[in-house]
Amino acid sequence: MERVITLHWGAPLRDLTITNPRIEPYNKTHAKVLVDVSFTNNNEYISIDSKVIAKIFNATSNVELGLGEINIKAAPKTAFKGSLIGYIRISPDEIKSLLFNDKELKFRVELVGTHAGMKFKFDRYLNIMWRAPFYGLSIGKPVINNFSVDGIEVFVPLTFENHSPWISINIPLEITVYNKTSGEVIGTGEGVVAAPPNTKVTEVIPMTLRVPPETLKSLLFNDKVIELNAKLVGNYYGLRFEVEKPLKYEWKAPLANLRVGEPLLNTRNLTHLTATIPLAFENHSPFNLSIMLTSEVFNLTSNKLVGSSESLINVLSGKGFSGGLSTYISLEDINVEALFFKDVDLEYNVVFSIRVSGLSVSTSKEVKLTWGAPIKDLRLGSPVIKSYNFTHAIIEVPINFTDNSDFI
Repeated sequence: MERVITLHWGAPLRDLTITNPRIEPYNKTHAKVLVDVSFTNNNEYISIDSKVIAKIFNATSNVELGLGEINIKAAPKTAFKGSLIGYIRISPDEIKSLLFNDKELKFRVELVGTHAGMKFKFDRYLNIMWRAPFYGLSIGKPVINNFSVDGIEVFVPLTFENHSPWISINIPLEITVYNKTSGEVIGTGEGVVAAPPNTKVTEVIPMTLRVPPETLKSLLFNDKVIELNAKLVGNYYGLRFEVEKPLKYEWKAPLANLRVGEPLLNTRNLTHLTATIPLAFENHSPFNLSIMLTSEVFNLTSNKLVGSSESLINVLSGKGFSGGLSTYISLEDINVEALFFKDVDLEYNVVFSIRVSGLSVSTSKEVKLTWGAPIKDLRLGSPVIKSYNFTHAIIEVPINFTDNSDFI
């Protein structure tokens, strides 16, 4: 007697899917690949308990790149979800490229496992759209914050987009600036850059550019295009990467078109002269300036300090200054009798200084004032006696002199 028996076989790997492939840097030589694996064990009789080995190949060249594995446990009539984790070899140059460039990556995954002594194998193809974590990384034009005897303080802006939907960035970066002509390092700075997935980042790194004192003084007075080279260095998962860029900055001088006139000497009284130094300049810089003006006057013969003064002026960015600094010069060392009755050449050395942001520049000029005696060539005539009253007489003495002074 024959009987037909119908047995319903439930597929143990029904609806097998390999989805959501991700890739991220792991170390200098490997990247980490993660893939979600899911299926339904639709079989009523078989329990699946197997370690599945995944061989990962370049889908184009078919070169094996690495291995992965996943442990699968699925009782009858249950669903399974898990992640396959693998590691693939990748060259340092390609890793560096992937840090900055989006790219489609194509792999073939060969899955091999055993169950109840039975070996099974199947292939799947994976296309991963890699999104670069440092996409468009660039070094912007330096922003001048301040300048001093220590150099020029700048902020160097960095911009990039973290295109990755999985990777968060939080790493230190160092930037070095070189003199474009000599290659000499003139400044370094560092900062920590943080970027969650799918964000655009603008970060600034502070630094001080070390500039030779003579060059720095020259920059006080002259607008100039400053040309530099900048190198940005980072370390990501043990991989060092660099970005270089030439930089140009249009420096605007705080004391542009400085004009210091000849000191003007005038008499103030019989004990002092006045020396006035005309001064004019334009503040081309982006800073509001506080500038200290000082003047010292020395007797040219004895080198003795005979007068000094100082004045603090404030000049807004984009504005100019025109004025003067006056200094009183003591005449105490000059014979007063000589000043009354004789022409005298008064000679002085005037030292004028400008101090801004700790930088000081000076100039000196010799000046001469020909002092004309207010009573020159004094001559007394013969006395003449005249009657005044019964008790007094008048004596008249003729007096003649020349007032040779320009001031008195």
